[in-house]
Order: sequence, then C-alpha cells, then structure tokens
Amino acid sequence: MKKSIMTIALVACLGLLGSGIAAARPGLGVGGPGYGIGGQQGVAQLDDATLQQREQFLNETLDLRRQINSKRTELQAVLRAANPDEARATSLSNELFDLQEQMRQKAQTAGISGRCGMGGGACGGGACVNQ
Repeated sequence: MKKSIMTIALVACLGLLGSGIAAARPGLGVGGPGYGIGGQQGVAQLDDATLQQREQFLNETLDLRRQINSKRTELQAVLRAANPDEARATSLSNELFDLQEQMRQKAQTAGISGRCGMGGGACGGGACVNQ
C-alpha cells in the first residue's frame, strides 16, 4: 500500500514539474518555437520599409520556394518507398541543395537574414529582413 501511494505521489510530482517547466518556456505554444497564436513573433515589430522589403523578397522567390517544396516532397516519397531508388534520391537531394543555395544567395542579395522558413534551411515563408 505504501509503495502504491509513493508511486502515485512521484508521478504526480513529475507531472507538476513538467507542466511548470512548459509554462516557464515562452514561445513554445501554438505553432512551435518562436510562434505565437498570431503568427511569427517579431514580424509585427518590423517597420513598414522592412516589411515591404520582406514582402518583395517573398514575391520574387515564390517560384523558387515552390520548386524547393516540390523537390523535398518528391525526395520524401522516394525515401519512403518500399525499395528506395538510391540514384533518384541522390539526384533529388543534389537538386534540392542547388535550389536552397540559390535561395540563400537571393536572400543574401536582398538583405534577408535570421531564422528562415522552409524547414530552416532555405529562406522562405519565415524569412526576416536585416534592420
């Protein structure tokens, strides 16, 4: 009986400790790290010129971001197949790398920096602009 009570008390304490840690870590709510209910944190703090520069960059790279997303999806499908085609996976991986490098160069030219969207590798949906 004592053993059961101690086990229940220990589980309850661990649960309270875990919820306390989660509550103490801001920015880990809806949408994952750095995102709040209203979207990406920090975007609303940018001035109008910076927001316009960011929007221009996103509009100019829309096609490139679509290609990156398409290649990433195709690569995942190849890798998840019952018998993955190693040559096709390598080819897609190389194409994806080249597209991401193009995006990085365009971002650098446009003055975009910070945490980038598209999985954190290629600047995209979550791109920020240098201030």
